[in-house]
Amino acid sequence: MSGPASESSAGSPVTDWSRSDDYKRWFARPLGVAYRESIEAALRPWMPGATSRLALDAGCGPILTFIDVFERATSLVAVDCSFEVARSAQACLQTSGRVGTTVCASIDHLPFADGRFDFVLSLNCLEFVPDAARALAELQRVTMPGARAVIGVLNRRGTWEWTRRVGQRFSQRAYYRGRFFSEEELTLAVARAGWTVESVRYAVHFPPLPLPRSSWFRWIQRLVPDRRAGMILVRAVRVT
Repeated sequence: MSGPASESSAGSPVTDWSRSDDYKRWFARPLGVAYRESIEAALRPWMPGATSRLALDAGCGPILTFIDVFERATSLVAVDCSFEVARSAQACLQTSGRVGTTVCASIDHLPFADGRFDFVLSLNCLEFVPDAARALAELQRVTMPGARAVIGVLNRRGTWEWTRRVGQRFSQRAYYRGRFFSEEELTLAVARAGWTVESVRYAVHFPPLPLPRSSWFRWIQRLVPDRRAGMILVRAVRVT
């Protein structure tokens, strides 16, 4: 899914995870631009080098939102549960000139053999699946020993959760029906699925406000502490 959908955060919202055009418009707005920039800055030091054999982007979104953090030599398999989104992601993959493919599948029932991937990225996906534990176990199953995963979720103690709680009284859209995580909940869930957590980072140190310029969010993020940030990112390794 690789991106939130907040009705209060950008005027006309992403109305459904399967609506590619709405999703693209959200990421073109100042909040979407700032959101992507903040997460990319946190991700880059954690991403695999050119030696990565095959990487999985689980919940890729229609524009392969974080494709630029992968080395160009990395072969990428991008997965999304919406056929429309997966088709749009395939077009973006071809336009980028990168090696890879997209697959329409659910993260908790991945159609891949055991131990296929040596890196996994999954952002803003676990919050919206029926069984996060099963999804994490699936990600572990399809990776080889020594593979690393970067998992990112919206922070249950951050300002984005506050807007979700207000909005869920008035909307049935995916963003408001999701379940955000605390750092403790995320690291415990990752560990229970068979991963060893190596490090935790926070990103999106600003609330989902309809500001007119992305530079304003960059200024605000200096003021917001980690515990109130929008995103929690965990890097983990599969030991066995």
